[in-house]
Amino acid sequence: MAHCPEIITTGQSQGRARMLARAFGHWFDLDAAAAAATGLDLNRASDTAGGLRERIVRTLAGRAPGGEPWAALFAEALSEADPDAAALVGAAAVDGIVADGRACAQLMEWEARLAALATRPCGGPSAQAAAALALRRGLVALVLCGDAQAAWTIWDDGVHQAERAASEPLQLALTGARGVAECLAGAVTRADVLVSDAWVLCEVKARSRLPCLLVTVALSLIHLMMDRSSDALALLQRTCAAAAFEGLPESLQVLVWSLGMHAAADVGDTDRVADWSRAVADRTVPVPRLLLHACRHYVLGAMALRQGDALRARIHADACIGVGERAGALLPGHIGRLLRLQALADLADAGASLRTEAAQWIPTWSACGMARLAAVAHLELAARDVRAGELDRARRAWFAALAALPPGESLRPLNRSGVWLEALRVRLFPMGDRCDATTAAVRIRTLGEFSVEIGGRRIFDRDWKGCRTKTLLMALICEGGSKVSVDRLADLLWPDSDGAQARQNLKVALWRLRRLGCEGPPEVNWVHVKQGRVSLPAGLVQVDALEFRNVARAALMPGADVGLMREALAAQAESFLPMEDNLPWVAAFRKGLMGLKQAVQARIAGCGEQGAVRVVGEACTSELNGA
Repeated sequence: MAHCPEIITTGQSQGRARMLARAFGHWFDLDAAAAAATGLDLNRASDTAGGLRERIVRTLAGRAPGGEPWAALFAEALSEADPDAAALVGAAAVDGIVADGRACAQLMEWEARLAALATRPCGGPSAQAAAALALRRGLVALVLCGDAQAAWTIWDDGVHQAERAASEPLQLALTGARGVAECLAGAVTRADVLVSDAWVLCEVKARSRLPCLLVTVALSLIHLMMDRSSDALALLQRTCAAAAFEGLPESLQVLVWSLGMHAAADVGDTDRVADWSRAVADRTVPVPRLLLHACRHYVLGAMALRQGDALRARIHADACIGVGERAGALLPGHIGRLLRLQALADLADAGASLRTEAAQWIPTWSACGMARLAAVAHLELAARDVRAGELDRARRAWFAALAALPPGESLRPLNRSGVWLEALRVRLFPMGDRCDATTAAVRIRTLGEFSVEIGGRRIFDRDWKGCRTKTLLMALICEGGSKVSVDRLADLLWPDSDGAQARQNLKVALWRLRRLGCEGPPEVNWVHVKQGRVSLPAGLVQVDALEFRNVARAALMPGADVGLMREALAAQAESFLPMEDNLPWVAAFRKGLMGLKQAVQARIAGCGEQGAVRVVGEACTSELNGA
């Protein structure tokens, strides 16, 4: 803890000094109720104003005579060499400006003061106070300056300070804040891991309300960005139903309702959207809380976009931008301009404006750490190009979106549905094209083990609704996965049944297989049936065995380089469905894959193209001539 001269020099009793220290600790830990209770205890003990710290506590509790200005108290704390008192005053000032939301330019003055305080070479604030400062300074960096990268850096340092101070409430609050910055940066997976851990702590133990609410907001945002709107809605409904919700700051209530409107719209809960929309309007329109009002316009615009009303979405986006400018904050402008760009992508006569704004803002978003916004903008350009028939340019925009994100992150919709993104993917990578693992909505593993993942959800044994459903998928893969005759599949699965009964059995199994992707949003139409033939669309479904087969065949073509050959070998490191030895057509397909592998090995060993072809012919003639 930093040196506190006031406690030593004012002549207060040790008991009163400890009471003040507790009050400061509660305020730093975002426990306003406990801090206010301590202030009441001070009032009971004495009616006099007391020293600086006591006046600060009384002011925070709303019981200071005359309501002393924060700037004067901050200057007094510095003059008395009490950095923790200065930190608490600065944090309170920032909280008040953000809650009011009308004069955010004042935040810049406070940011300068707090930055100087936090970086004092000696006699700086305690670790707990430094963590509390970091929470506010990161908020200023994000809201006022629109710089997610700077916010993340400040909040990350704050987490370390909170750990030093052993302040679990501040650790939770800063982790939630950092999760928001991670989402904007495109690192949604990392945010999901970190914030989910924080949420477990909130659930397991009794925590302060405000830190847990910040974690809830962050986790809800993550759910929305990962297209888990039903999870977000359930979490936000639970938060609103809690008795403590009414006692929270109105700014945070509005934020929860705004996220809830987004989630409810995604799942089609129009009644809840209407209820929360009215609640937000009641608290933002009569009293001009500009930041919250900008947030309201953004959410309403996003909902209009999802409903296909691009003109209304653009109007709300422009309002969000304008209100943000009046507030003196850049963050509403960033998110509002992305929404405007998305609306322009849907408006028939706005192609030129779309490209002009994208060229202007994509570099800006990338530079300030908002890679997610940049990636989404590239996707909107891709969608526009698809509608114009410019598929090559659209594919370049798709890969530019992937390149904008941190390595390993997947493309995810924002203000759009998962179905919209999947439809765009299928248009760009239709059947017959190789499917990248990072873009596949369905991932099927058959080498070494059998597993299916649809829309990010793992399919377990209980989900198959019968063993024939799983066997049908295996048969479809063994037949090449594309345009497989229903008669062929019926013969493979029910060889002893008559034709009519076998086809009826197949019809039921196909229905169950297609339903695997329809348990919740987004619905993934991943099994196509057309003119008596069944296909797994290659632009949507990735099957490791079929990927290996395609790469191996390419590696055996004249002129193929060694790198492609080695890629083929690496892809087929394990056996195909090793646990399914009782199915002869599985064994035949496995033999074919092994033949391809041997052929590639022979090619690498230098036996030449003819030798490779001979190996293939001897090992798997049927595979080469198959689907």
